[in-house]
Amino acid sequence: MAASNGGAGGGPISAEASAALGEGIKLVFGRWTALQMAVENQWGGRDSRAKADELGASVLSWFCNSRGTYLPRFLQHPPLVSPVMTRGLVVKVPD
Repeated sequence: MAASNGGAGGGPISAEASAALGEGIKLVFGRWTALQMAVENQWGGRDSRAKADELGASVLSWFCNSRGTYLPRFLQHPPLVSPVMTRGLVVKVPD
């Protein structure tokens, strides 16, 4: 089965794949208890929803524009998630 980007190794993915991935990220983040509590209780201020949406957009952008073929460091210590959750939304999430 060919990759969504036409079988090329790494690089941006197709618009269809990006839309599907974006929907998946939205569903996962919608079920993420700590993130939803932060938004509902406005732990990041009045713009907590916007910050959560920005987090989702950042994760989607990273995956869509990454040129790597695998992400071991990203999966071990997510650089996009941790700073937003601890600074933007004031949430401490244990590993």
